[in-house]
Amino acid sequence: MDFLFSKAVISHDHMEALQRAKDREGEREQCRKLLTLLHASDHPQAFIQLYLAIKDESHLRWLVERIDNESLIDLLQQLYISKPTGCVNMSFSEI
Repeated sequence: MDFLFSKAVISHDHMEALQRAKDREGEREQCRKLLTLLHASDHPQAFIQLYLAIKDESHLRWLVERIDNESLIDLLQQLYISKPTGCVNMSFSEI
């Protein structure tokens, strides 16, 4: 959270609300609220900054490795396949 605050991804008010959530409801709820906040954010690099923040956390190395090992093409194909577009007979190379 401190990293995201320093990059102006989340505001001071959000920091305080997230800290209250942790104190009242625990870390899992704080994490859920942070991800919801980032998803609703207008910040164009919210999840990029989150990725950069978790890269420095040794206990999240497994997650960074998984993200790094995913092929961008594979991710885009999964998105294309799972998202109904109404398009038929369009190959991935035509996107």
